[in-house]
Amino acid sequence: MTFKPNYAIAEISLTANDNNSESYQYRLVYENGKWKILSIKMIRGDEENDGGASQLTISKIQIGTAINLNGLVTNPATTFSPDDKELTVNVYIQDGQVGDLVEAVLEHTKTKSSIPPVAAKLDKSGESVVNYVFTAPTQGWPKGAYKIHVTTSTGTEEEFDFTVGP
Repeated sequence: MTFKPNYAIAEISLTANDNNSESYQYRLVYENGKWKILSIKMIRGDEENDGGASQLTISKIQIGTAINLNGLVTNPATTFSPDDKELTVNVYIQDGQVGDLVEAVLEHTKTKSSIPPVAAKLDKSGESVVNYVFTAPTQGWPKGAYKIHVTTSTGTEEEFDFTVGP
C-alpha cells in the first residue's frame, strides 16, 4: 500500500477455493474527513509486479492563467490571485501509451476540500501534454495553499504545490 497525505493506492489479491485469483488496485483520496474511492482497476496477470506495460513518467507540471494556441501555459507560476478566473494545468508525459489514464485532483490544503478527479486518456504514445482547466468558484479562489495531485493508470504519481493570495 502506498500512502501520501491525502492519497493512497492499495493492491488486493483475492483467491477462490479453486485457487483462481484476481488482483485489484484501489486508488483512494481523503476528502472532508473520509477516505473515498477514486478508481478500482482489475490487474491482469501481465501487469502484476512490473507496474504495467507502460513506463510512463511525468516530467513536469505547470500552472498558469494564460495559454497559447496549443493550450500550453505561457506564464507558469506558483502564486495566483483570488480573482484569477481560470487556472490551466499542463502535465508533461513521457513514454506514455495510447489509453493510459491521467487524473488530476485539485485540493485546498488547509480545508482538505477538493474538486473531484478530472481524467484524460492519452491519444498517442510517447510524449504528450495533458491539459486541465479549473474554473474559480463564483466568489473567487479561497486564499491559501493548494496541491494538484496527478496520478496515472500505470501507478505514476506527482504533486504540484501552489498558493492563492499574498
